Amino acid sequence: MGVDRDTGIIAADGVTLAGALAGPARAEIGVLILSGSGPLDRNSDMPGQPLGVARALSEELARRGVASLRFDKRGVGGSQGTYLTTGFHDETADAGAALAALG
Repeated sequence: MGVDRDTGIIAADGVTLAGALAGPARAEIGVLILSGSGPLDRNSDMPGQPLGVARALSEELARRGVASLRFDKRGVGGSQGTYLTTGFHDETADAGAALAALG
């Protein structure tokens, strides 16, 4: 997989996205977990609203032997960039870079 297992770093169109890779190192199946709309981090949390939905999903997938990758959106958590200037095409490019890193 093209993502650093320890740091979760993903290179995407001029920015570095911080993420988390979970599950077995040699999993046959890998899943990219994308958070919904808004300035969400890799766990699907936003300030004042810690839901942890993506983290819980990732943990359950790992228990079932499935690898998963999730990441902070631009300008959120440990990712570079500015969330408010990020558009739809940036987000789809980021998802594509994460999917390529997972592969």
